[in-house]
Amino acid sequence: MQPIPSPLLVLHEDGVLLNRLGTLASQRGYDLRTATDWDTLITAARSAPASALIVVDPYMDVPGRSQPSTELTRLLDELPSLAVTAAMPVEPGRSEDLRRMGSLGVVQVIDLEEETSLEGVEQRLSAARGRPLRALMDRALPESTSGAARAILAAATSIVA
Repeated sequence: MQPIPSPLLVLHEDGVLLNRLGTLASQRGYDLRTATDWDTLITAARSAPASALIVVDPYMDVPGRSQPSTELTRLLDELPSLAVTAAMPVEPGRSEDLRRMGSLGVVQVIDLEEETSLEGVEQRLSAARGRPLRALMDRALPESTSGAARAILAAATSIVA
């Protein structure tokens, strides 16, 4: 049976990052889809499987890049089970933004200044895969769920994602 490629949905304008993601998609079999705006991304994400990975510029379309976009909040509210990774320079003064994005559901951050290799980007995306789905499952399970049952569900979540 032929594997179905996982979608890699991207909303970003950084050419170096886009080249890395393109290379990664061709090497790892992702179906790379780029969006030009938040509405296009959200529409594509609505029909994406749980295995989809999303990479965004969290400040896209925000004047002065003063805070994360409200559209990022909309994406995470509407689709909490998808793995969203923010790609941005992690600069001094952004710790509150990072904390807020994490609390909203962003599962990884690609630091555009530090993650300069294809392997670094790949590690971030691999770490992102399935995290939102596992978190939703963990919150939904009663505390009385056995360790064995949790392990089975964790394995199933990993396969789906």
